[in-house]
Amino acid sequence: MSRSTGDVFWSDVVYELFGVDRLAFSPVNETFLTMVHPQDRERVEKGLPLMRASGCHDITYRIIQPDGSLHWLHEMAGNPDLDDPDTLVGTVRDITQHKELEEKLRQQAITDVLAGIYNRRYFMRRLRQAFAHYRRSELSDVVLLLDIDHFKAVNDTYGHATGDRVLK
Repeated sequence: MSRSTGDVFWSDVVYELFGVDRLAFSPVNETFLTMVHPQDRERVEKGLPLMRASGCHDITYRIIQPDGSLHWLHEMAGNPDLDDPDTLVGTVRDITQHKELEEKLRQQAITDVLAGIYNRRYFMRRLRQAFAHYRRSELSDVVLLLDIDHFKAVNDTYGHATGDRVLK
């Protein structure tokens, strides 16, 4: 990218990452931004002038390809040539699989495998957040806890498969 003119050059691989035809798509900011996910667009827009001013760029965002598929991209750019401070050279990587795995691990960390509901650690964190909100807002809140006493008797009488179904 030229920092002074805003001219952009995309390699064939970047066109592929965006799922667009090189002959039908012009990689100027306006057309590029139409592909950025609406929830990420403002942050990406704010990053463009910063990139031009600072000469470096490091951002993660989502795009929606023409076929409707959602992809996470990580973009990094910098100025490798002090003799030509106007030019930025960068890379764009598809990190969709990484983000999907990250979300899967996050869900596993906060969810009980058997019951499929949030685990105690997540419950305690949310309870602390709710209490902090209550203290700030002075609104009324209610907490309901259920404790199932003697559940071992269900497992012993009807078997673990039935006990698992009861918990679910």
